[in-house]
Amino acid sequence: MENKVTQQLKSLRFAYVALMVGVISFGLFAIIINYINGSFMIPDKVTVNAFLVVSNVFFIIGLMVAVFITNKKLKAIKSTDLLEQLEIYREAILVRGAVIEGVAFLFLASYLLLGFNIFLIETLIGLLALAFFFPTKRRVAEELKIDIRKLTRS
Repeated sequence: MENKVTQQLKSLRFAYVALMVGVISFGLFAIIINYINGSFMIPDKVTVNAFLVVSNVFFIIGLMVAVFITNKKLKAIKSTDLLEQLEIYREAILVRGAVIEGVAFLFLASYLLLGFNIFLIETLIGLLALAFFFPTKRRVAEELKIDIRKLTRS
């Protein structure tokens, strides 16, 4: 069983890193495109402010919804089997990561459209949120409310 737990944790981390790499690679793509061609729109103050407000509202709501969904799924875990718990945890944490990733993509799309660096800073904040929720053994143990030794034996 310990080997399966290790595999579950590795695959979870791999999928989570893929979320982060997706944002980073699209961010690099956006920076290169913006550097070569400039922004896709000629923004005015109203448009920039509207994009700032909407994207930040989406970030706050997205983060709250992602945390709410994750907590709801984790509270619904009734199994005492570690592998089943990890499977449900994997689903919950990937939903949380995908929501945060989606908002980071919104920031990058805003950057591509308008060309303002504030959207890159907000994308970085989204990446930091993804990094904060990275599934370390300690975080997994805390969120599943299990003894970390169950995970470290693996």
